[in-house]
Amino acid sequence: MATNILSPITSLIPFISAEQAASMAYPPNALPGGRDVPTFYGNMRVYEWGPLDGEKVMFVHGDATPSLVFSKIAQALVDANYRVMLFVLFGPAGLLRTLPAGYDNPILLNPESAPSQEAIRDKVQEVLGVSPSGPALAISESAHPVPPLVFPPAVNQTYDLAALLQWQFDHNEGHVHAFQQSVKHGPLQNQEDVWAKVCDIFAGKSHPESPLYNSTLLVYFGDEDNIVFGKETNEDILKLLPANHLKVEYVPGGHSFPYPNSEKISQDLISFWGSHITKLYIPVQLQE
Repeated sequence: MATNILSPITSLIPFISAEQAASMAYPPNALPGGRDVPTFYGNMRVYEWGPLDGEKVMFVHGDATPSLVFSKIAQALVDANYRVMLFVLFGPAGLLRTLPAGYDNPILLNPESAPSQEAIRDKVQEVLGVSPSGPALAISESAHPVPPLVFPPAVNQTYDLAALLQWQFDHNEGHVHAFQQSVKHGPLQNQEDVWAKVCDIFAGKSHPESPLYNSTLLVYFGDEDNIVFGKETNEDILKLLPANHLKVEYVPGGHSFPYPNSEKISQDLISFWGSHITKLYIPVQLQE
């Protein structure tokens, strides 16, 4: 049974001025191209901008860290002619209107959950080598108009990540519940079989039709991260993936390391993608 929880878009934003909303630690128009995508699990906040014909990059945040942790990296990629998408997940850090009673995999598979028909289809085509059908990703956006907001043309603001995290607990009633549900029911442990199948593609052992076939996985760790330990996680990855298919980088910082290292990571990604057919990057800050 689902519990209805109002998001700040409903419980807070209508009752404050536009100036007050813009000055919040996590403003509703934080990034360019923002919109709310309705699903049966609640509204999902999506930000998408950059050249329409650019290669597409999708960012997925962790169980508490908001998507703004990637904002500077995303803008650097846009400046390099990529098109980017960042979205606020339903559960972790999500601006929920409907909280599912328990986490289940269909939340990731339901057609109505697709943040952008074209972006999802293109990304699935790029990574898996197959293209989902149009009806499977249809989104009736005309039936769900987006509230009028003024969005910046580019990311030109620096955010306080500690304030962002605190804002979620103070103003988003669904955040704590969503976090608990994700930790309790999410696929956080005993996923070796799933990762082994992915690593076999990277290692060139299966699915030669996939762009991931016989390619390299780039992983970043924060050298002071006390939640995800780089050395231990690296050892776990090497149990599934040969070392010659893995590139590991350690950068200064803790669990939110992507933000203070945005410039380096952006430059690394552009260089890495320019020299590899496969374009897959995992900041292990996300893999909790």
